[in-house]
Amino acid sequence: GLRFEAEFITKEQEAACVAFFERENGAHWANTIRARQVQHFGYEFNYDTRRCDPDEPMKEPIPEVLQPIMEKIAQSGIMDGDTPDQITINEYLPGQGIAFHLDTHSAFTTTIASLSICSEVVMDFRHPDGVRYEGVLLPARSLAVMSGASRYKWEHAIVPRTFDVIDGKQVNRQRRVSITFRKVRSGPCECPFPKYCDTPEREGQENTGDDDQEAITTAEASSLAPTALEQQFVHEFYETVAAHFSSTRHSPWPRVAEFVGSLPSGSMIADLGCGNGKYMKCVDAAQSFVVGGDRSSRLVTICRDRGLEAVVCDALAVPLRSNSCDAALSIAVLHHLSTLGHRLAAVKELLRVLRVGGRGIIYAWAHEQMKGSRRRFEEGRQDFMVPWNLDKRFVISNEDGSTTTETAEASQDVEPIEEGSQQDPSEDDGANRDDNTCDKSTAKVHERVLVQRYCHMFKQGELESLVGLAGNAEVEKSYYDESNWAVVLRRVS
Repeated sequence: GLRFEAEFITKEQEAACVAFFERENGAHWANTIRARQVQHFGYEFNYDTRRCDPDEPMKEPIPEVLQPIMEKIAQSGIMDGDTPDQITINEYLPGQGIAFHLDTHSAFTTTIASLSICSEVVMDFRHPDGVRYEGVLLPARSLAVMSGASRYKWEHAIVPRTFDVIDGKQVNRQRRVSITFRKVRSGPCECPFPKYCDTPEREGQENTGDDDQEAITTAEASSLAPTALEQQFVHEFYETVAAHFSSTRHSPWPRVAEFVGSLPSGSMIADLGCGNGKYMKCVDAAQSFVVGGDRSSRLVTICRDRGLEAVVCDALAVPLRSNSCDAALSIAVLHHLSTLGHRLAAVKELLRVLRVGGRGIIYAWAHEQMKGSRRRFEEGRQDFMVPWNLDKRFVISNEDGSTTTETAEASQDVEPIEEGSQQDPSEDDGANRDDNTCDKSTAKVHERVLVQRYCHMFKQGELESLVGLAGNAEVEKSYYDESNWAVVLRRVS
């Protein structure tokens, strides 16, 4: 439902509009509650009710400088043959923006058009599922036309910042003026998205908009909030053991390092679930750029202390623009997601940030362990609690008898180990215990603290199946490595 018309007006028309808006030394600009300057024509927009009063048109006619633009909109059929009768002018200075919102369904008709003048900007669109975000570049003199799902379902925003990243380059924002064309609605809204409609009598009606065909197919993915298992035995686990965990993660797995090393110079790389940044350190900072994200704020702090660019984020909602990365990593992340919907959403999110043709690598702990491994996972089950013996050097005793972990780096005499390795001393026989042995997330064991973590053990072919369900990628190769199943994929659409 989102359309784009480049060079919708001429530079001469643009200059005429700017001159008119600045008439009388800018005396006609009015500040909104958000400090943006605005002007209205046709009908006054009420920012409290988010609508116009259809019985109270403004006395002044819509200015002549806008008439040719309105006529072109009407003649081109952009607004289903209607001529807009409400126009809002917004001025955006560098650093200013507007929060995510939907234009009120019942206030205006089916199509809204926004003309950008003076400079370009990136407008962000957000789907209600919380997974899909799209950034759309709006050059000067271009017209963005929102109808269908982009009008009634996807929220849009201008994120307040002083620059945008365009084609991999930081571009400082300049003063931008938007001219929004709308037609005031005279009757109730009859859109195909009643779930998102403000018309009271439509509550409970089913959506008929075909945008829902794009939604994540697993019902569980409609809720991206962490499950109780994920919250207690993944998120809290990593906050608890971050320093000790980091001290045991030094050497990258060779095949992951090989993948990173094979990327061309100038690549933009995302490490989703970066931990302490050991794979980020494989990237030559002079040749490419890598950004990491992890759910654990303490692990992100360790990354930053090492001079790495990392942010706290969830693998299901990554704060990166769509199509912005040449490569993405997901190493030892998916096995901590407790539902199929969440695992699928994480794969889709990795693919979202990749450009078409971009490559990704995913590792997840394997149910099938290497021959000779002392660990065996019970057949018929894939979900286990795996204990971690937290070294006492990382535990502080509080006055109330509870324990707190150090956030500092560990001393270097702790033996380096790798994720999923059968030599991992933190994974004493416990993966096959009944779940009722893990009612408490921590319990003192000798001079250590036993901390449980949740893991879903992947079986052969399961990763490939997830990539297939995502629908816009192909598996280049899959293999077994370091007690993990792995896939290398490429986004194809």
